[in-house]
Amino acid sequence: MVSAGTKEPAPNQSLVVDLDRGIVTFESIGELSIIKRTENSVSFKGSSEDGQTMWQGDIDRSSGVAVVSVWRNKEALLHYQLSCRRPEPLF
Repeated sequence: MVSAGTKEPAPNQSLVVDLDRGIVTFESIGELSIIKRTENSVSFKGSSEDGQTMWQGDIDRSSGVAVVSVWRNKEALLHYQLSCRRPEPLF
């Protein structure tokens, strides 16, 4: 996590990308809408019910690196850089 020039470990998060439903789900945030997807990336965003907090991010489909920005009242609060891994096969 990067905030105001300091780096801290990001909290463990569950991040699920559901291309069929067009959503990205964060354990602590909820569902965000996929706004664009290409062969190389998935972009998503969403906002709180009161509209004051917004989340926006991109996931590189090859490397699994996700960059997520958090905005409150149109001011950037945090930028997360997350490493995502593919789910384990069921069989």
